[in-house]
Amino acid sequence: FARFPGAEIVLSPEMKSTGEVMGLAPTPGLAYLKSQLAAGTSLPLPEPGRPAPTVLLSLCDADKPAGVAAAKRLAALGYALCATRGTATALWDAGLTPAACFRLGEGRPDALDLIRAGAVHWIVNTAGPGDDRLGDGLRIRAETLRCARAVTTLLQGFLAAVDGLTERLSGTLPPPLTLQELAAGH
Repeated sequence: FARFPGAEIVLSPEMKSTGEVMGLAPTPGLAYLKSQLAAGTSLPLPEPGRPAPTVLLSLCDADKPAGVAAAKRLAALGYALCATRGTATALWDAGLTPAACFRLGEGRPDALDLIRAGAVHWIVNTAGPGDDRLGDGLRIRAETLRCARAVTTLLQGFLAAVDGLTERLSGTLPPPLTLQELAAGH
């Protein structure tokens, strides 16, 4: 999608793919991480002695319960959390302490300011049924691509990414296999 500035990146029935990738791994979470790497999206990893990578969460209402549970796991892995107002409230209600940003046009800093300043490293922005495709979410996703930040637009992708990051950071990664080894069942 980086080849089409301003294009909507949320999945829809429209054909707009510029390529396909596949990630093979023993677990769905690791396979998802590998597919993201192959697509040119490297999710940030916490590193000892370095500031925690910041994840900006902006979740539609239907995605908040599962998204909050995943955000708790991210915080436990060493990620810093930032969220738009509604999502921040859900996170605070769950005992987390994210930084909050203003809705677009309601004050500063807003999500676009944080993305442009490089203050966030991964943006998770999910759209609910009936969300305005030309509203804040579209502008956030477009700016995320323009600034070359990692972006996740579906709850299922966010959950798979958190599973994969949990495995990746636990150090239990299996060695890479060739296609021949995979075909042989190794």
